[in-house]
Amino acid sequence: MSKIYQKKISTNLSDLHPYHQIKLSNNGFKKSDYFYGNFIQSIKVPSKFPDHSRSYNKGDPLNMIDWRAFARNDNLIIRERHEETNGTTFIYCDLNSSMNWPDNDTLQIIKKKNIKKSELALRVSLNVAFLHLKAGNNIELYLLFDNEQKSCKFSSPTEVLTLFKILTSKDFSYKEIFRTSRKKNNLNKKPIFSYIISDGLNNISSKIHRESKKSFFIHTLHSFEKNIEWLNEKKSYFDSFIEKKELLGSTLRRNNYYNNKLKEWSNNIKKNVFIKGGQYFQIQEDTSINIYLKKLNTVHKNAKK
Repeated sequence: MSKIYQKKISTNLSDLHPYHQIKLSNNGFKKSDYFYGNFIQSIKVPSKFPDHSRSYNKGDPLNMIDWRAFARNDNLIIRERHEETNGTTFIYCDLNSSMNWPDNDTLQIIKKKNIKKSELALRVSLNVAFLHLKAGNNIELYLLFDNEQKSCKFSSPTEVLTLFKILTSKDFSYKEIFRTSRKKNNLNKKPIFSYIISDGLNNISSKIHRESKKSFFIHTLHSFEKNIEWLNEKKSYFDSFIEKKELLGSTLRRNNYYNNKLKEWSNNIKKNVFIKGGQYFQIQEDTSINIYLKKLNTVHKNAKK
C-alpha cells in the first residue's frame, strides 16, 4: 500500500473517495455468487439445439416450443439455453431539504467549516457505486429531491470517477448532478442489492426493496446533530420532522433529553429496516473511513447469513 493511500485511509468520511474500497478477507465469501454484487442471473434464451431441451411446463413462453418436434410426436418440447448477466444495484441518495444541513446560519453560530449531509450522502453513494461497478454490477443511482426524482446510470467505474471529480471542483453542487441525470424511470427491475443513504427524516426507508437479495440503510447524520453543545440554551428550536414542536435549548440539553430522543428515533429506524429484511449502520462526516469500510464489510457478511 502506498504512503499516499495510507494517508487517505486514515481520514474521515468528509474526505471519502471512490477509491476507498473494502478488502475481502473471507475466502468463502469471496468465492460466493454474492461477491459484493457480482451476482449472476440466469437468463433463458430460445435455442435450436437438442441438448438444450426439456418438457413444456405451464407458463413457458410459446416462442421456446419446438413446433416441428410437436408435429412429429405430439409432445411439447422446450428448447432453451441460459445466458448469464450481472445483477443490478439500486442506490437511493437522499438530497431532500433536511440533507442540506448544516446551513450557513448554523455554521456561523458554530464557527466551524464543515460539509453538509448532502455531500456526505453523495460521497458514500459514489463510493458504493464504484465498488459494485468494479465487481461487475449494473448501477442505477436514484437522486431523491423534494419535488422530483432523477436517476444516473453508470456503466463503468471511470464514469463514477469523472462525476466525482466534477463534484469536488464544484463543492458538490446540485446543478452538476442535474446535468448528468435524467427523470426517474418507473422500471420493474428487481435489484440484487439496494442501498438507501439518508438521514431518515423523509420516510426514505420505505423504499427498501423486499425483492432484492440484500438491502442496506446507511443512516447519514451530522456530528452537530449528535453533539449539541453549540445550542443556545435561551433560544427556541422547532423540531419540524420528529415531534413537531418547539423546545428551548436548555430543555434539549437537560438530562440528555435530546440525546435520548435521538437514540430512540434511530433505534426505531433500525428496527424497521430489520423488519423489512435489511441491514443498518449509522455514519456521520467525522466517522473514520476505516470504520465505515469495516461496517460496510460487516453488514454484507450479515446479509449473506
